[in-house]
Order: sequence, then C-alpha cells, then structure tokens
Amino acid sequence: MATKPITKDADFNTKLLSIIMCLFGTNTRNTTPPTTLPTASTRLNISSAYMTLLWDLFMEWTDFYPASQAPATQGTLMTNKKNTTRTNWEKTWSLVVNDMTKSALTEDDRIALYLPKRDEVPTETLPKENAPILSFEPSIHGVHVIRISNPDDPNSHAMPKGQKVFLEKFVGEPNLPESQISFGNPDIVTEAIVEIKHQPADVGKVAYYRPCYITTTGKKGVTGVVISAVIS
Repeated sequence: MATKPITKDADFNTKLLSIIMCLFGTNTRNTTPPTTLPTASTRLNISSAYMTLLWDLFMEWTDFYPASQAPATQGTLMTNKKNTTRTNWEKTWSLVVNDMTKSALTEDDRIALYLPKRDEVPTETLPKENAPILSFEPSIHGVHVIRISNPDDPNSHAMPKGQKVFLEKFVGEPNLPESQISFGNPDIVTEAIVEIKHQPADVGKVAYYRPCYITTTGKKGVTGVVISAVIS
C-alpha cells in the first residue's frame, strides 16, 4: 500500500503540470507525447527513456488523481493508485534531476521545473533563544528516561532545524541549588526520548539534568530548567 504523500496533492499536481509543460510544450493528455518538443529536454540532456517515463506517469496521474476526487470513482483502491503514481513520479523526477545538465538551466527553467538555485553562501543556523523542556517518563532500575520537548512545537518529536540538545548531567546530594551543581559529562542528544543509565553505586543519590540547544557548528543557546530525580 502506498504511503500518504507529505505535501498536498493539489500542490503536487500544479508542480507536475508545470514540469510537463516545460519539457513537452503541452500538458494536454494524449496517449503518446508530442513529436516536437521545446529545447529544454535536449539542452538539459534528459534521455528519451526518461522523457517517455515522465509522460507515461503524467498520463497515469491525470487519470487517477481526478478519479480519486470524484464521488463516483473515489475510494481506497483509486487513492492507492494515485499515491503509488505520485511516489513513482517523484522517484523518477529525482533521478532525472540528478542526471540532467544543471549548468544549462535557465532562470525560466528553474521556475517551471521547481528547481530554485541554492544560496552560494549557506545560511548559518543561529543559537536558539529558548531551551528544550525536560520531563521524566516512567523509569526502570538504574535508568532515567527523559522526554525532550521543543518549546516551539511541543507536540513534535523532531528537533528544531539545525539543532541538537546538549544535555549536562550531575549526580550528587539532594536539594542542591544550581550554583552548587558541577555539571559535566554531557550527551549530545538527537532524539525526543533519551535513556540515562547510572552506576549501581549511585542508587539513592540524585541525578540532575540541564539542557540547551546546540547548533551543528557547536554554538549553544540559552540553558534550560534543571530537573532532578532520585536514582532508584
């Protein structure tokens, strides 16, 4: 069964029709592609095999997509055909883009083919001005299970773009003020749930945790609220 597409089908349909128009000079359905083509396909060195496959998938999409929306023909079977066709198109188009002569792309090509030019100087990710939120999940013997939440999107399990979590730890006596906690031994965390294992000798002591975001270039954001729990 085909997976559900990430972007809206209507947006994908607009993109597909634009690509077909650029490469074939028409997006009117026909069993065979037009014999006279615009210069884009030859200029970009797109093979005839790829061109035929793109046209065939265009024909399938413009059959299954409308049918999946029409009350008389919509249903699970038609939706799966539509989703499978979309997946096949996206995989094929990715191969075409990978193989094409990108230096031959004009500005009009880039617009029509949805291939914007990348920034010559990558934009560096800035340190975040807020911190991840920590909370304890049910734990097991000698292990603390911690949930990390993004304050910008608490329901998401994903890290903010370009960020990881710098999680500092300390094991010691209970009720220590933050100024007396010698945080160290940090972990770089990339998942929403992290398990911290402690030594048997630390059972009965208190583990303290302090988070902050850290960029992929090592720049830290503001530190978050400290949480603590007894190691049992």
